[in-house]
Amino acid sequence: MSPAPESSDPVLAALVERDRFLAALADRVQILAPKVLAGRAAVHAAERRMATVPAATVAGIIAKLSLALECLEKPSDDEPTLEVHAVRSAIADLERLSREPA
Repeated sequence: MSPAPESSDPVLAALVERDRFLAALADRVQILAPKVLAGRAAVHAAERRMATVPAATVAGIIAKLSLALECLEKPSDDEPTLEVHAVRSAIADLERLSREPA
């Protein structure tokens, strides 16, 4: 009886190892996917509430602007847009004003 091909050929052995890993990963993804989707739905629902419910405090306004800023910012090395600068400035202004005595 000849040895299994994967034991004599390192490329085939690596292929078998990769296939086993991918099969195990697929099993885990099937288990986790519904939880991830439910979590994403909860996050989106909370973001919709943040965007539509009136803020009752300056901290609430800052939270809304921070959410908007996350949507405006792009993960790149480009110069931030005017909109990003304006929202950052508004957040800084509100934070400063909220610390000043009334």
